[in-house]
Amino acid sequence: MATDAYLERGVASRKLEVAAAVSKLDPGLYPGAFCKILADLLGGRADHCGIMHNDGPGTKILVAYILWRKTLNLDFWRGPVRDGMVMNIDDLICVGALGPYFISLSINRNKHLISGDVIDVIIDETNAFCKFMTSLGIECHYAAGDTADVGDNTRTINIDYTFSTAMKRSEVIDASRITNPGWIVGFYSAGRAKWETETNSGVGANGLTSARHDLLNKTYKTAYKETYAPETRADLIYRGKYLLEDPLRMDRSWTVGQALSSPTRTYAPLVKEILRVIPREKIYAFIHCSGGGQTKIGNFGRKGLKYFKNDLFPPPAIFRELRLAGNLSLERACQTYNMGHRLEMVAADMETAEDSIKISKSMGIDAKIVGPVLQNTNPSVTNVYIQSGDEWASYDF
Repeated sequence: MATDAYLERGVASRKLEVAAAVSKLDPGLYPGAFCKILADLLGGRADHCGIMHNDGPGTKILVAYILWRKTLNLDFWRGPVRDGMVMNIDDLICVGALGPYFISLSINRNKHLISGDVIDVIIDETNAFCKFMTSLGIECHYAAGDTADVGDNTRTINIDYTFSTAMKRSEVIDASRITNPGWIVGFYSAGRAKWETETNSGVGANGLTSARHDLLNKTYKTAYKETYAPETRADLIYRGKYLLEDPLRMDRSWTVGQALSSPTRTYAPLVKEILRVIPREKIYAFIHCSGGGQTKIGNFGRKGLKYFKNDLFPPPAIFRELRLAGNLSLERACQTYNMGHRLEMVAADMETAEDSIKISKSMGIDAKIVGPVLQNTNPSVTNVYIQSGDEWASYDF
């Protein structure tokens, strides 16, 4: 795949235009934190802070849409609910915010294509997932929502969640504290954690625009014209070899549909346990490797650091397949997908890194030190360096 194909499909992994727009706003109490943090304006507590966060499943919801249209199985809509909620929760845990969360759901749909029973399932699963997370010690309260029938500007359906919470300022994990020396711990994105009921492919909810179009074949281009922007270049639309029901060549225990729709794992129970055992001052940061994939960390920490990732996990089958299907360089693959770990922690010392690995493995998630934090040769530039076998990629921030 050409290096600009992600942009040609209308998506940007680093979202530079968004970054330029928000740079004009108040950066909050902790400008270098993973999430924007404000004063506790509602509670009025000087020792607390408030956080509001919004996210959703993105175009991954279109995989559920096609699967539903093909099978009429409404349960396919439960995955995007979990994707959208986890994308919020797993950003919030990166600053140490473990709830309770108040949650609002916004649904925009094309009523001609999305029936009322789909809305029923989305709302039901939102409530069910709140109860599930609460049972794991991550308290979630479904507070409000809105559904708009806006077929003129929504081709199929879009769902987004807004999470609000407050926390003690003394407990904030501020990623601006990252310095060298440090150790980057990666927490594997595939497999089955103790709280999961099924094995996870590791796919997450980022990069699905390219994943769909690179894996799925041209029959979907004609059958589901509503699932892509008509402005997209024709040669970039559904140009793969697979049907959703086909087995994944790299691991035939998965179908392509199962691998692409596997619900995004939440690492919240793991982070909660790590923070219970390890003092927060020994943790420089948690990084949710979502938009920007393995390069996300480059946006955080002081300038002049090199994040040297030279021992990543072997990529799960879905990512090996995506690299092959899209003809992706290591540079492009690591910027688009999580490639094997969707959460990482920067530890202040080796003992902290090793303790977090033990905790993770005890909870069913493989973990390892994927590389060190070093001093960059240029003190004004942050660099992410990734090495995999004989391949390497470098990114400047």
